[in-house]
Amino acid sequence: KKMENEKGGRNDRVWWNPSLNNGSGFKGLVVNNSLTPSQKVPFAPQKGSLIKWYICGPTVYDSTHLGHARNYVTFDYIRRILEGYFGYKLFVVMNITDIDDKIILKARHNYLFEEYCKKNSSWSQQLVTDLTCAFQFLDNKLSKKINDLTVECETLSKKENLGKESKKRLEEAGKESGLIAERQASVRQDYNIALDLLSNQKENWQSAWKLMKDSFSEWLDSQFGSAVSDKSIFQKHAFFYEAEFLEDMKNLNVLLPDVLTRVSEYVPEVVSFVEKIIERGYAYESNGSVYFNVEKFETAKVLDGNDKDCPHQYPKLKPKAAGNARLQAEGEGALSTNVGTKEKINTRDFALWKKSKPGEPAWDSTWGAGRPGWHIECSAMASDILGDYVDVHCGGEDLKFPHHDNEMAQAEGYFDCKQWVNYFLHSGHLHINGLKMSKSLKNFITIRQILNLDNRDNNQTKEELQTATATATATSRQLRLLFLLTHWDKPMNFCISALKEAISKEKTFTSFFQNIANELRVERSIIESRPENMPLQRWGVAEKELHLETLNTYEKVDNALKDNFDTPIVITALVDLISACNKYLSKKAIEKTDDKVVRTSLLKSIALFVAKMLRIFGLFDFSEQQDLSFGLGDSSNSINVSKEAIVTPYIDAFAQFRANIRTAIKEKKQTGEILSICDNVRDDILPPLGVKFEDSDASGHLWKFGDPKELTQAIAQQRAQLAAAQLKKIESKIATLSKQLEKLQCERQPPVDYQSQTDKYSEFDADSIPTKFIDGTNVSKNQQKSLKNERDKKKTNYAKFLKDQEQLLAKENSIIQEIDNLKKSFATLSSNITTSTTITTSTTSTTSTTSSTSTTSSN
Repeated sequence: KKMENEKGGRNDRVWWNPSLNNGSGFKGLVVNNSLTPSQKVPFAPQKGSLIKWYICGPTVYDSTHLGHARNYVTFDYIRRILEGYFGYKLFVVMNITDIDDKIILKARHNYLFEEYCKKNSSWSQQLVTDLTCAFQFLDNKLSKKINDLTVECETLSKKENLGKESKKRLEEAGKESGLIAERQASVRQDYNIALDLLSNQKENWQSAWKLMKDSFSEWLDSQFGSAVSDKSIFQKHAFFYEAEFLEDMKNLNVLLPDVLTRVSEYVPEVVSFVEKIIERGYAYESNGSVYFNVEKFETAKVLDGNDKDCPHQYPKLKPKAAGNARLQAEGEGALSTNVGTKEKINTRDFALWKKSKPGEPAWDSTWGAGRPGWHIECSAMASDILGDYVDVHCGGEDLKFPHHDNEMAQAEGYFDCKQWVNYFLHSGHLHINGLKMSKSLKNFITIRQILNLDNRDNNQTKEELQTATATATATSRQLRLLFLLTHWDKPMNFCISALKEAISKEKTFTSFFQNIANELRVERSIIESRPENMPLQRWGVAEKELHLETLNTYEKVDNALKDNFDTPIVITALVDLISACNKYLSKKAIEKTDDKVVRTSLLKSIALFVAKMLRIFGLFDFSEQQDLSFGLGDSSNSINVSKEAIVTPYIDAFAQFRANIRTAIKEKKQTGEILSICDNVRDDILPPLGVKFEDSDASGHLWKFGDPKELTQAIAQQRAQLAAAQLKKIESKIATLSKQLEKLQCERQPPVDYQSQTDKYSEFDADSIPTKFIDGTNVSKNQQKSLKNERDKKKTNYAKFLKDQEQLLAKENSIIQEIDNLKKSFATLSSNITTSTTITTSTTSTTSTTSSTSTTSSN
């Protein structure tokens, strides 16, 4: 068989191309295969059109975050493209890791913390002592980490001719040290606040635990963790986050796998798998644990497709990472620190089965009580379901080494084969505003937070969450669009500007489908009302140009998807095609000839093509092939809804409108009041039902379906803008009246008596104008003139006031009253603007069921 090689690392990378034996399975697609990083390779399943697909599932120890969303949504739309566009049949398996060091530690932390809080519900001096011990424990731990990283950085810096990997590690270690230092500073700050709350027995002293939960939990675990032996504690923790993960995937519209494997249910299979690897000579038992013998695996040979001996390869994905002690230690887990080094034949060996220590769940095995290693579970479970090869294995970029490399080594050792995985796909990293997502940087965003679905009490304050998301929330569709706008295998930066671009694209698609639906509705109305006047169908220049643009788009989309699933190019091509349609519609509207007729059959075919592509990407699900209801809510929730449930809110709205009009006519209301009732239907009744109603001089009216939340928010925003404009007018009016009031009040002041100002002046002339200041200096002629003019002006004004005193006082009181009224109006309008968002949210919430049924009605 043909081999693709890339020089680098310990040996050449060798990849056997399955498309050479399965020509019928190749459909023109080339992919970025992590096993051949230097070039894209032809894609074909090993047999026929069936793709055996395995995706690494979550380690369920905590809530899933935005990085998980990027990974699972990315491989969901790739899965949909392979099935919906290329016509492959996928059999998808995903694991749930519910036995792992992280789960054990997190479950113990939470359990011990909850038990401590139950036993210490009232204040005591012991709480202060324990808090100090917990702080000192964590502070020392963080200081040691910073010192270790500093030493590592200094060691690397002294080396000459640093390689690429070493330079990268030096940069990573520096950043990691900085992040830990920031966390240490935050812990110290929280400790001082918590200590103050506890020491002074303040009313809210229990809130100290929320500040110091992580620190306190780690200290409790160091004291009592080994005593936690109930296996249900770990299972309960894992089950909770597994359920949360599956719900998050549902909210993200991620398709479920065909098979979901849970490690805790596969322990017997894992034991048998390890036994087989030992039997083949690639693993050994040591002190109750079992380790993979890397050196034996590398030196053993296996037959290739031409019956020639070739050595096993390890690691395949990151050859240069071989021997990286830090990455190997991370792969072994936090609870394996310094345990395996004495038990291993070679430091590069890794655990297949771990002997359980006190405080860890345990299962029986040939080697005694223990638990599976992290890497072995995927190999064993995937092999049990998929057999001796996997067409596609996918996961996050950060799992390449050691996890995925170890997975392949284990499976290839078990089957004694040359290649267990044919294509390895890795999604790119996700950063937040250019930085790695981290709780210490306060930019850690869970899926529920970004979707605005997290109502639980957690340790992240409202201020921290706002900092993390920069007030950004998004819908599932907007997130998916955001991910589609970035190459699936490249790093991605999540920021407000990127999210705004995705939202803008969504609006483009929504508006397009609404416009096409309206054109179809107008044509249908014309045919039904005047069947003798059928619309023109013959294509002119404009139609032929638009059709040519459509054919070009078909080709662009096909080429882009065949080139490593280039979705950014596809989205751009679809948006450009929509732009061409909009230009066509605008041209028809201003056409100087008699041909103003829109060829709806052409537009409908384009809309159905765009809809098909968006459906393939998972951006929305159509109940029918001809459905063009993008952006109108989740129609999937409306399946099996009765006709009565669908039409009831609309009939209720019409009935109430009819009743209001009848009442207005009976009471002989003015035309303005009747029009106000009509405006109320347009602005307040229909938007929450998902209907946008516009007045039109041409047709009398224009209506479209839309997302209830967006329509309601748009109305609220319009009203807020109108109120803001009114506020400016009120402010201007108050300023004008205040000047008038100030002038009136000045005019009723009696003339100035300079001789009474003995603290300023000492001598005066015959007309009582000051000539000397109190310090003996002379008042200049110009100053005397100015003082005289000011006094004479006030004399004149005061004389006028005395003459029209009653009238001027009444005017003054009137202005004061008008200013007070304007200030009250200002306060009311300001309040309305502030609460408009809350009102909008409330209105949308109460009509959520209605909005989902309204979409079905439109269909």
